[in-house]
Amino acid sequence: MKLTIILMLVFTLNLSATGFGQISVEARNKSIREVFSILEKETSYRFFYNDALKSVDKTVDLVVSDKNIDQILETLFESTGLGYRILENNLIVVTPGGELQQNLVTGKVTDASSGEGLPGVSIVVKGTT
Repeated sequence: MKLTIILMLVFTLNLSATGFGQISVEARNKSIREVFSILEKETSYRFFYNDALKSVDKTVDLVVSDKNIDQILETLFESTGLGYRILENNLIVVTPGGELQQNLVTGKVTDASSGEGLPGVSIVVKGTT
């Protein structure tokens, strides 16, 4: 009976800490890519990055206790040249140079058969509003 009460208390405290965004992670001698995997398993965050980025293969030691995701990523990315942006649905976009690059796309939407412009057409980037 006492064991059940203790387990329930620990589980409740764990849920409280997770609800406030406090994360504890210990990753020694792991690549940043591996740390992303650990964070994805421990939290509801997902990471989006280019596999060709050399910086994500850098080996790091990360030991943090009761920190939010911003504090963890600032610690993780110091001296790597990487940046990030947290989007809706807990998606974290990792970027080189610390800035999310945006490209301006211009053009004309035309009918495939006649080549004439289509009135009232709007284009939206997938995943945005």
